Amino acid sequence: MKVEVDKLSSIGFIKEVDYPTWLANLMMVRKPKKGWRMCVDYINLNRACPKDSFPLPRIDQLVDATAGHALFSFIDAYSEYNQIFTHPDDQAHTSFITDRGLYCYKVMPFELKNVGATYQHFVNSLFAPLIGNTMEVYVDDMLRGIEANPEKIQAILDIKIPKTAKDIQSLTGRVATLTRFISKATDCCTPFFKALEGNKRSITWTAECDKAFSELKEYMSRAPLLSTPKPGDTLTIYLSVLTTTVPSVLFRPHEGDEHPVHYVSKALQYVEVQ
Repeated sequence: MKVEVDKLSSIGFIKEVDYPTWLANLMMVRKPKKGWRMCVDYINLNRACPKDSFPLPRIDQLVDATAGHALFSFIDAYSEYNQIFTHPDDQAHTSFITDRGLYCYKVMPFELKNVGATYQHFVNSLFAPLIGNTMEVYVDDMLRGIEANPEKIQAILDIKIPKTAKDIQSLTGRVATLTRFISKATDCCTPFFKALEGNKRSITWTAECDKAFSELKEYMSRAPLLSTPKPGDTLTIYLSVLTTTVPSVLFRPHEGDEHPVHYVSKALQYVEVQ
């Protein structure tokens, strides 16, 4: 803690403060590879702050936009959030306690809930003439290639049979992050939604749910690799209209075969007319 406080003080990221209105606790968290990270618990401050809903880019759209190019240059900003100064009137709100005294941030700390939206707004404004032409910007690292995130796939493969409504919500939430890779994703989850009907606290896990759960895991163990259309491609869309859902898939031709580009599945809503 002493080393981190001295380092942040020497580079002008933090300063000592007296009589702050807000005061947060400090904790040291071991980094995955080496060393320690100083983290401030801003739970109470975050609860009091309004949410900034500035949208973050969708990773799949960024990947689609960069696919097909032969050469890439990647820039990863160093301590990116700390490059934005906190307004002088608000600096004391970020105060935290150490065994050596009280300090506050002069720059934007990582633990505040709106830092991602703030930084994205900043880089969007900074690179506005280039975004969509020669540059794509995201607050975090960006993957190359259109392959399902192995960690997200493993999260579905590792999940146990749901026993509560919260378990089902966790399962369907994990599926939602990978819908573009899943054929008839809404149909896959329909039995799980039925298990929640009528009671928000308990579930009715049926044989249909069990079958859908096994089939979902089997499918995710061999999730497809998606392709990206090229100029001049003739694309084909296959659409199914079912009782409760409308699943579809977009294909592109490749060496006499068809490769999937994107899967989409939407639930139908019925309205009774009297």
